[in-house]
Amino acid sequence: MPSQVRARSNLVFKGIHYLDLIAYKITKGAKLEGLEIRLEKRVTEASISTSFADGMTHVTDQLIYENDLLVRWEMKFKQHDRTYLVFDRKEFDGLRNRR
Repeated sequence: MPSQVRARSNLVFKGIHYLDLIAYKITKGAKLEGLEIRLEKRVTEASISTSFADGMTHVTDQLIYENDLLVRWEMKFKQHDRTYLVFDRKEFDGLRNRR
């Protein structure tokens, strides 16, 4: 019986690009209300404001990239005074390393 060898892949999850997020939201009926991009050395911050249902729902997405890898993605609904964490690189890597 041949022995089985398990290989652990070292694939890197880059995350969604902010332009892909904008395109996705527009296909779902969003209206783009604002886009701010700040570039500093190896860090890119993108702030995307969209609205749905003729302005009844306003959403602001904050995406932070380091070396083109998504590090953090937060989503804030104007109607709620709360920010929702969509993705955090440290939490993701911690879950991945527990396998």
